Amino acid sequence: MRTSRTRSLTAALLALMMVLAACGNGDNGETAEPEDEPLALDLEEDEEEAVEEEEEVVEEEPADAFDLVAAVTEYTETIPDGWMFIRTVEDLEEAIAASDPVLLDVRTAAEVEEDGTIPGSINIDLRDLAQNLEYVPTDQPVYVFCATAWRAGLATSALRMLGYDNVLGFSPSAPGWEAAGNELTMDVEPLVDYGAPDVEPEFVAAVDEFLSTLPEGYLTFQGADNALEAQEAGAVLLDVRQPDNFEEGYVADALTIPIRELAASDEIPTDTDVVVYCQTAWRTSLSMPILHLLGYDNVRGFPGGFDAWAEAGAEIF
Repeated sequence: MRTSRTRSLTAALLALMMVLAACGNGDNGETAEPEDEPLALDLEEDEEEAVEEEEEVVEEEPADAFDLVAAVTEYTETIPDGWMFIRTVEDLEEAIAASDPVLLDVRTAAEVEEDGTIPGSINIDLRDLAQNLEYVPTDQPVYVFCATAWRAGLATSALRMLGYDNVLGFSPSAPGWEAAGNELTMDVEPLVDYGAPDVEPEFVAAVDEFLSTLPEGYLTFQGADNALEAQEAGAVLLDVRQPDNFEEGYVADALTIPIRELAASDEIPTDTDVVVYCQTAWRTSLSMPILHLLGYDNVRGFPGGFDAWAEAGAEIF
């Protein structure tokens, strides 16, 4: 009896084991591997790290450094015919009637208060000009003047090299206006803010350094006699006229470099005084900002013009 029960129990256990074995096996009797669920997350993290690495590798190219010499050279070589000035009072009167210009007096406030100015003018001291560019428009004519045209030439050249193509100098200046029978006034027009011009800050800073540190006399070398004595002592005379002006002659032993070629020249000495001259002194005044921004701190200008040399007894060829 017990044997029969034992066999029945054994058979039942074997059957149960077979059923369990069949349920546990997959196809081909192999056990299925569980899926590795974190794999997709790992791939996403790897991709993000790769993108971050790529972003770190990409670097912005640095902006080109401002080249002062190149900027001054470009201005110098492209000075237009006519030399950027109004020659007569009549020409200025016609220009005023034909447009809505800004008349810019670059004398000191004390000079204007004492001597008066051309009616309708604003006043910005030459030494402060580069610090007040927002008061000089770029989209309407600007006519610059002073007492003798010398400072007007410095201002015209400085503004032109900063991109103010609308600026001209008025060479007769305030005394010439009055001598033509016109009145001067003590009233100065208020400054109008036109907004800062789009100019390289480094360029503005360089021009400001030149203008704001102008010495007494504004870099003029007074007296042809003194200039000739300086030449005898070793100074170099620099003639910046055009070749066609040489038909009228030139001072003996003078270095001749037309103004448009100054920036490209390697003939200008740096270790001795240099006295610049031209026909009337206008181009001489234009050349002062050019030469000083190029590093020629040893340069001054002779404001007497070419005729003054002959009157002083200079040897003319």
